[in-house]
Amino acid sequence: MPDTRFTAHTEWGVSQIQAFFNSQNSFFAKFYLVGSQGDRGFFDTNDNGNYNTGEPQYCSDGSTTCSMSGSNTSAAQADANQLVAQMANVVRALKVRYPNIKLVFLSSRIYGGYATTTLNPEPYAYESGFAVKWLIQAQIDQTQNGGTVVDARAGDLNYDTVAPWLAWGPYLWADGANLRSDGLNWLAADMEGDGTHPSQGGEQKVANQLMTFFKQSQHTRCWFVTGATCP
Repeated sequence: MPDTRFTAHTEWGVSQIQAFFNSQNSFFAKFYLVGSQGDRGFFDTNDNGNYNTGEPQYCSDGSTTCSMSGSNTSAAQADANQLVAQMANVVRALKVRYPNIKLVFLSSRIYGGYATTTLNPEPYAYESGFAVKWLIQAQIDQTQNGGTVVDARAGDLNYDTVAPWLAWGPYLWADGANLRSDGLNWLAADMEGDGTHPSQGGEQKVANQLMTFFKQSQHTRCWFVTGATCP
C-alpha cells in the first residue's frame, strides 16, 4: 500500500506521487514505480531487467539491495560489481517501458550493521554505494567517450537512446548510531526484527531524506515544488 507519509503537500508541483516501503529478500536489484496512468509494476533483474506487473518488491527513488556472497569489491563477481550490471538492466528496462522517462535518481542501502541474516549485512550495505557510483560514472565516461561503452559491467547507458539520465538521489547510509553531519543515524529501533528492513521509524527517516532531496535538488525542485525554479 502507498505510504501515507508521502500524501501530497500543498507546495508540490506534481499531483501523482506514490511511495512504497516494501521489500522482499532477494539478491536482485528491484525498483518499484507507479506510471503516469496509474499502472503499477516492478522491474527486477531476475529476468534481465524485464518489466513485470505485480506487487511492489523493493522501492525508493531507486534503491538497491543484494545478498552476501563473500566477495570483496575488487573481485569480478563481488556483490557491488554484480549490482552494477543488475541496476544497468533495470534502467534500460525503464526506458523501454516508459520511453519518455528522463531522470533516474539512485540511492544505495541504509545501514546494515544490525542485520541478523545474510541479506545485506555490513559491509555489503555500505558497498552498494560503490555500485551506484560506478553505474553513474559508467554513463558519464560513455558520454565523454563519444557514446562508446567504457564499463563492460554496465553496458550501454547512452541517454540519447537506451537509458535515462542517471544521478545520485539521497545518500541513505550512515554509520549506525553515529550521527552524520546532517544529523542522520540508524538505531536498532529503526529496523524490523531482521535488523535489515526499516521499521516505521526507519521508513520515516527515509521519507525525510527523499522529501528533502526532491524539494532542494536543482534537477527536481522546479517540477516538485510549486513556484520553484531550476538552473
